[in-house]
Amino acid sequence: MCAGLPTGTAKDGPGEIWMYEHAASPPGGVAPPTFTIPPGLNVGGQPPTGYCRVQLRFVGGKVAQVQYAGATDIANAQDAICGQIVRTCLGYKQASR
Repeated sequence: MCAGLPTGTAKDGPGEIWMYEHAASPPGGVAPPTFTIPPGLNVGGQPPTGYCRVQLRFVGGKVAQVQYAGATDIANAQDAICGQIVRTCLGYKQASR
């Protein structure tokens, strides 16, 4: 429930797989301006973009496996695009302790 309604579901033997998707794009579809600083270093210009499909496998009513697919990285942050999908769930888990 913390991730919202899945974009799709599929039966998987005794379990079920729920799929969530998120595409990152610049706000309003506008890229920030690019500035060139000598000696040719570009700053700005390319906003973070990417795509993530998170697949959660449920067995016995509990999450048994999490898998990410797509262009999920931003710069050096592995799977950062997927964070939007699972962030609420992580906060919920910590609050329930």
